[in-house]
Amino acid sequence: MASHVEEYPGYKTAIQQQPGIGPKSAINQALNIPEILEMVLVEMDMRTLLTCTQRVCRAWLNLIKASPSIQKALFFTPIKESEWGVGKKDA
Repeated sequence: MASHVEEYPGYKTAIQQQPGIGPKSAINQALNIPEILEMVLVEMDMRTLLTCTQRVCRAWLNLIKASPSIQKALFFTPIKESEWGVGKKDA
């Protein structure tokens, strides 16, 4: 999987700005990878995503704002018909 950190402006910067994130446990290392964090966040319910996760740190907030899949899950950006799986069917 290719790194998409450049797609999320401010994500890497926010992570680096936090001194003493804690021990480099597996969970900290995993959540510092934007692609993995995005997969986790997109599965959360809308209320938690809107109210809680954005307050965890700037990096998470930046990822939520910049991620197309999270924005679609929150209905902030339109979802194309092809992504819904509806549309014209071949006869």
